[in-house]
Parts: sequence; structure tokens; C-alpha cells
Amino acid sequence: MSPAVIAIVAILGAVLIGAVIYAVTRRGQELPPGAEPRMLEPEAPERPEPVTPVEGPTPAKPKAVPAPVAKPAESPAQREQRERYLKGLAQTRGGFVARLSRLFRGRPQVSEDLKDEVETVLFTADIGVRTAQKMIELVSDVLDRSTVADPDAVWSVIRKASLEILDVPAPPLDYDPTPGPYVLLMIGVNGVGKTTTLGKLAAMHKAAGRKVL
Repeated sequence: MSPAVIAIVAILGAVLIGAVIYAVTRRGQELPPGAEPRMLEPEAPERPEPVTPVEGPTPAKPKAVPAPVAKPAESPAQREQRERYLKGLAQTRGGFVARLSRLFRGRPQVSEDLKDEVETVLFTADIGVRTAQKMIELVSDVLDRSTVADPDAVWSVIRKASLEILDVPAPPLDYDPTPGPYVLLMIGVNGVGKTTTLGKLAAMHKAAGRKVL
């Protein structure tokens, strides 16, 4: 081996030995005495934040339904009084035509009770005492002719008597007096059709070109 090669090998060996010594010395300085190198511990996983449960709407409390209060039993005297009131009020419901229609529904047997009911209807019909008396006589005459009430015959005599009563001589009204307002006075008992008649008269005058107040 030549001297040059030996010199190069010696130099490389010295450099290698120097590098090893330097590394060992540097490591001893970094670690404290008696300390051993430790492996890095893996980071602990993050704990999930606690989830606060979302409360839904509070269900509405069912409303308390009051128990039905039992009505006190009606005594016989109270029942009789109530029926008497209802019967009295029934006499004011509807005109006498509707009430007579109920009496003769189904062609009832002629009796004194039926005649009394007819008399009650006519006397409470606001048609006047004399008018009611005249119609009672005519209806009673028709009822006495048969054992079964004939509604058609009863209505016929009532219609005829009504036309005779209303057919009174009266001069025609003069609606063209001297210039100025014309006042029409309507008189009648309750339920005879005053308002209806006034409405018809107002329509008639407006159709004739007159001014209605």
C-alpha cells in the first residue's frame, strides 16, 4: 500500500472518530444526568362538549271540564204552572188563521170543546168583540151541520164574513189637494198589518211620482 493511501485512510478515520465523539458529547449536554429519553405520548383526544338537551314546548294542560249540574226535579205544581204559562203564550203566537188551522187539522170530531177552542181563538185575535161574535156564530152554524169538522166550509164562512166586514162604503182618497204635505193616519190594533199596508201605499205613491217621507 502506498504512503498516500495510508494517509487518506488515517485522515478519514480521524474525521469519523471526531464526529462520533462530538455527537456523544452533544447528547450528554442536552439530557440531564440520570434522565432517559422518553417516547412522545400521543395527544389525548379532545372531549366533546356536553350537549344541552333542547326542551320542546310544554304541552298544554287539558282544561278541566266542569261536571254537568243536575237540574232539580220539577215538582208537579211547577210543571202545571209552566204548562199554563206555555198555553197562555201560545195564544199570542201567530194569527188567528194559523191557530184555527191547527184546530181543524185532521178533520177533528165536532164537540163542545172544539167550539170553545174556536171561540177562544177568535176572541183573542184582536179583531174586535162584535167581529169575533159574528164569526163564532157563522162557524158554529157550520160545525153543527156535521159530526166531523169540515175545514173548507169553516174557511169559506170566515172568508165571506171578512169580506163583508171590510166592504164598507168609503169615498176614494184625494191625493192631489192644495199644495202642501199630505198626511195619512193609519190606526189599528197590533198585528193587523199597519206597517205592511203603509209600505204598499208608499210604493204606490212613489210609482205615481209623489215624494214619500
